[in-house]
Amino acid sequence: MTAFDNQENKTTSTFTGQVVGFAQPRGELVSPTISCTQLNVLCKRKREGDDVYEKIQKKKRRHRTVFTRYQLEQLELAYRVSQYPDVETRDSLARKVDLDEGRVQ
Repeated sequence: MTAFDNQENKTTSTFTGQVVGFAQPRGELVSPTISCTQLNVLCKRKREGDDVYEKIQKKKRRHRTVFTRYQLEQLELAYRVSQYPDVETRDSLARKVDLDEGRVQ
């Protein structure tokens, strides 16, 4: 439940509900009242300590594939024959030019 009170240009906001990290006795429902500022601080701390948050912040660029002259010639030849080769053709071509299947698109 969220409550808003606006009296004389004064706005207050409270959040009532379960908050992760608060102890809860068995069989009892605990509903602490917490301000939005406090909730934002808790959420920010959780995100900063979270592995997913850190991975997003440190996202690395993918290594760019450098093709040999032979690979380029074979790829261009194959794509002249069929602009959209099927899966089997791409797999065969990847083995032929010694590339990962994902690089032959």
